Amino acid sequence: MLVSHQGPDAIFTSEQVDRIMKLLEDIRSTAVAA
Repeated sequence: MLVSHQGPDAIFTSEQVDRIMKLLEDIRSTAVAA
């Protein structure tokens, strides 16, 4: 599903994008391969 051709910045504020990216990095760093 494509929401915006302009990426997340077209939907979220810059601060929200930063928080989302940080959250994803935290999840990725603690995830365990199944």
